[in-house]
Amino acid sequence: MTSWHGLIFRESSLFWKNLRTFAFNNKTIFEAFFIALYSAEQFLLMMFSYKAENVQELGAIISVFAIIVLTTFSFHKLLMESRIKFLENQVAEVNGDKKTLEEENKTLKMAHNDLLHGMEIFSKDLNPKSIYIKNEKRRGR
Repeated sequence: MTSWHGLIFRESSLFWKNLRTFAFNNKTIFEAFFIALYSAEQFLLMMFSYKAENVQELGAIISVFAIIVLTTFSFHKLLMESRIKFLENQVAEVNGDKKTLEEENKTLKMAHNDLLHGMEIFSKDLNPKSIYIKNEKRRGR
């Protein structure tokens, strides 16, 4: 039986994996979204700073703006790092596949060389050169 917090973490994990996959496949959309978000935050800072009536209020507005921008930047960084991690996992998987294929290729080459060597031995027993040369002399070649 799964606990209620296990269900919540599983759902959040599934959400994050889907978001990471989506961000990986649609990097441009997320970059445009964060550019628009940063621009909106700066616009709001300008609007609120012109409406400030004293220096203390302006300081509070700028402090809140700094917290919001840093939080937005942190989410942006977290999402992009997650995207990079997804890419690194894919590269590691491809490298593993490459090594497996290289080993299979090496094994196949060795088997091929063994077959060629076996065919040489087998063909020498069936058609020695001395018989071939004698037959050529009889034919007058």
